[in-house]
Amino acid sequence: MTKLKRSTLPNIVHTHATACPSFTLLRTFVQNGSELRHVAHVHGTTKGILRSLAKLSNSQHYQSQPTFMTNMAILREVFVWRSADAVIAVSNHVKAELVNLYGIAEKRIHVVNKGEDMGLYQPIANREGLLQDLGFRSDTDLLLFLGEFRDIKGPETFIRSLPVVRKACPRVKALVVSGRINRSKSKYAEKLFSLIHQLGLEETIEIRETVPHTDLPKVYNAAKVVVVPSLYDSFPKVPLEAMACGIPVIGSNVGGLSEFLRDGAGILVEPQNHDDLASRIIEVLSNPGLAMEIAEQGRKSVLENFTWRNTIDGIMNVYGRTLSARTN
Repeated sequence: MTKLKRSTLPNIVHTHATACPSFTLLRTFVQNGSELRHVAHVHGTTKGILRSLAKLSNSQHYQSQPTFMTNMAILREVFVWRSADAVIAVSNHVKAELVNLYGIAEKRIHVVNKGEDMGLYQPIANREGLLQDLGFRSDTDLLLFLGEFRDIKGPETFIRSLPVVRKACPRVKALVVSGRINRSKSKYAEKLFSLIHQLGLEETIEIRETVPHTDLPKVYNAAKVVVVPSLYDSFPKVPLEAMACGIPVIGSNVGGLSEFLRDGAGILVEPQNHDDLASRIIEVLSNPGLAMEIAEQGRKSVLENFTWRNTIDGIMNVYGRTLSARTN
């Protein structure tokens, strides 16, 4: 840190999550270290995740999480965030966790939402061609789930909703982009594959571990609905990317999802309720007018509220207020 100060003379150090706890410690002891302002950027909290997972009586992740590692993560968060001069929370939900679960003064917390690349994520008109490029029939009603095979992301809720959806909408298929799966090491992933077999969904669900980042707009635009049935999500990017592409999003009424899937920009459902999820998917697939209204309102919301310009302006405002507080 001393070398950094000599070469660049920074005014602010901006860290993400609990990165650089050594900086937090060193600036207490380094000469003039108190002149540096520290802005900590919080994207989610361990206490918030564990509180959500505790609601799952059969949560493999919650039961197998080492107590020592969990406590160390929380101690690291408390140490870094409480000592910061200012804290940026990505959503009002995260801000509430920082106040209620971590005891951080509300006046030190600033909410700055994440932005989206509107040049990359935008509507593409040729859905039929995009479906064929992905290996589906051109008349497929494609549902997209983009998230890890972790209980907190709600894949089981999505899978359990599909038999009812398929019965009402025979052309439906589900594309799951899951990230890398190691079935030999993940009991939860193995449970999901068993559930797919048990429900007879092998021909309905296609699982792909990866999609190149630059191809994501094509995948979003091939879908009729993007489903985000999370149990905890502080401020997820998937629904915002889908909304920017003009695709209807159905998500759980939790965390950051409840902050931007509102006022007609999306549909909120009860978390872990696969019947509720199924009925809302069917409603959107069966009503093109409704789907178009949600898509238009969702894209409008992202354009007005969730651009990188908005994010940059918000962060610069925090920097200015933090430096001003130092000189006053």
